[in-house]
Amino acid sequence: MTRNLALIILLDGQKKFLLQLRDKSADIALGLWAFFGGGIESGETPELALFREIKEELDYVPKNPKLFLTQDYVYGGNSGTKYVFIDQYDPSQKLQQHEGESMGWFSQKDAEKLDMAGYDKAIIEKLAKKINANLD
Repeated sequence: MTRNLALIILLDGQKKFLLQLRDKSADIALGLWAFFGGGIESGETPELALFREIKEELDYVPKNPKLFLTQDYVYGGNSGTKYVFIDQYDPSQKLQQHEGESMGWFSQKDAEKLDMAGYDKAIIEKLAKKINANLD
């Protein structure tokens, strides 16, 4: 089944990013750590899907998400394109998790120890390069 996704990388002031532990009832990446976001519905742009999904999952409204990368994926009978956006976390908005078992802020080194799908680990590697390039 083809399923395109819109995901967000929220970065905090220490360059940590927010991940969720997908619960066992999730239809993709169940039991794995992953970025917040979800499926793009018919007639939606990736941007509209991102705002809808993040509002549903975290009761959060991204401030200025920018497309970071697109990534083709294949996982558990699903395939498609991931549209991965990046945004600075606005701490004036309280995060309220409505999906998944848990969530947390992770550095690249912390995330390397998590059980994640390979395609999400690849996103983190590209993110680390971007963060390190901006620190130089």
